[in-house]
Amino acid sequence: MHLNPSQQSSQCCDDVNVIINTPGGTFDFGVPIMKVNSYSLAQIFEKDLCFLLPFYDYHSDPDFGVIIHGKISRIRSLFSVIVLMASVISVS
Repeated sequence: MHLNPSQQSSQCCDDVNVIINTPGGTFDFGVPIMKVNSYSLAQIFEKDLCFLLPFYDYHSDPDFGVIIHGKISRIRSLFSVIVLMASVISVS
């Protein structure tokens, strides 16, 4: 689920309850929610949370150009891996 930043802060809970029904029984467990607006762009790179990049609100970050400038090759390689994974999944 992807919510805009105002919805994330006011309407999104910290975790969700997931229920999985299987022939062997029902499993019920909590899953923590990662809120993109909890992390600055610098923290996303520092903590290696690059999977959050597609959901990051670039328009509201005045330092976006400065931070991202040195990370272009890393971002390209990450997206290359994503494209490769997607092609493998679509072939399977």
